[in-house]
Amino acid sequence: MNVSFWERDSFLEGYDLGVIGAGIVGLAAASRYKELFPEARVAVLERSWLSDGATSKNAGFACFGSISELEDDLNNASFQQVHDLSVKRYNGLQRLLDLYGSSAIGYDACGGYELFFEGEEELFSTCQAALSKWNEAFEASLGFAPYRIELCESFQGMTNLLGVITNAYEGSLDTGKLNQCIRQRALQLGVHIYNGVEVVELVSQTSASPNKRVEVQTKQGNWHFEQVWVCTNAFGKELIEELPITPKRNQVIITEELEDCPLHGTFHQLEGYIYFRNVERRVLLGGMRHLFPTTEATTERATTDELITALSNYMSTRILGHSNWKIADQWSGILGMGEVKAPIIKQVRDGIYVAVRLGGMGVALGTLVGEELVELVTTE
Repeated sequence: MNVSFWERDSFLEGYDLGVIGAGIVGLAAASRYKELFPEARVAVLERSWLSDGATSKNAGFACFGSISELEDDLNNASFQQVHDLSVKRYNGLQRLLDLYGSSAIGYDACGGYELFFEGEEELFSTCQAALSKWNEAFEASLGFAPYRIELCESFQGMTNLLGVITNAYEGSLDTGKLNQCIRQRALQLGVHIYNGVEVVELVSQTSASPNKRVEVQTKQGNWHFEQVWVCTNAFGKELIEELPITPKRNQVIITEELEDCPLHGTFHQLEGYIYFRNVERRVLLGGMRHLFPTTEATTERATTDELITALSNYMSTRILGHSNWKIADQWSGILGMGEVKAPIIKQVRDGIYVAVRLGGMGVALGTLVGEELVELVTTE
C-alpha cells in the first residue's frame, strides 16, 4: 500500500467517527452528528464517485405507499406495523422538504396514481375494499385521508383501465438536486467525504487500541475510528455477513424528449413493481423485477436486454400507445430488501452500528433512518 506520511497524518488518522456509505442515510447521519457535536471529526467513506446504491440512481418518487403495496405488506407484518412504517415514510419526505425546501430538490406535488388495467379485477376489488381502513388510519395519524377511487376506462392517455386510486399527498423530485443538497449540507457542517475508497473489512480492536476501537481496512489505506456506522443499505451484508438483507436490482429507462408527453404525476402498478413518471417532457419507467426474480436478486450494477425489452414493450403498449420513441438512458439501482420492510438500525459489534435495508423507500426513509441512528448512539 503506497501511503505517504502526509496522507496518513492528514487523512487517515485523527477521526472520531467513520461512516461507510455516502448515500442519503450515511450523509444524514454524519450531518446530524456534526450538528450535535461540532468538534467531532467525521469521515464518510464511499467506494463510488457519488454513491453506489440507489441515492443517485433512484427514480425520484416522493411516495409513501400504494394500497396494493400496503395490502401485500400485511402478509409479513401487522396492520399497525405497516401503517407506522408508511407514516414514517411520509414524515421522512416532510423532513427532506423542511431541510432543503421544495425548489432546491425539485419537488413537484404532482400526486400519486395507482393504475388497475383490465384483467386485474381481483386486485382492484381487494384494494377498493381496503381503501376505507387505510384512509381512516392515516386520517387519525396524519390528519388527512390520502386515497380516492376514480372509476375510468382511460387516464392521461392510457386506456383499458378499470380505475385509478389517487393520492394527492405524493409527488416527485429531482434525484440529482437532492444528492447535491445532502452532500452540500454535510460539507458545510465540516463532514469529510472521501469518494473512491472501497472498504474491505471492519476490525474491532478494543483491547489493542481503546481510544480507536475499529480499524477500517480499505484498498487505499487503513482508518481508525472510535465508532463506525455502516450505512450501505443493500450492500451492508458485504461487511456484516449476518445481516438479513436481500439485494434487489431495479432497472430503469427514460425516453428522449417527447413532442407530446401525456403524463404528469407518479404512477404505480402491481404493488409498486412497475412505476413510471414524467420528467418534464420525458417518461421514466422502472421495475418489473418480479418477472425475473432470479437474475434481479443481485448487487451487480448493470442492465439486461430481457428486462429492458420488457420495459420498452410496456412503454409502447401501456403508457404511450405507440413505438415512436427512443431510450435516452438506462441504468440500474440496488435495493436492500428483507422479509419485512422495516429498516435495521442497531449495534452489531463493539463500536460498529448499522442503518440499512430501506425496503425500496430510501428517498422517503433515508433521512429519518440516519437521524434515528444518531439518536440511538447518542442515547446509549
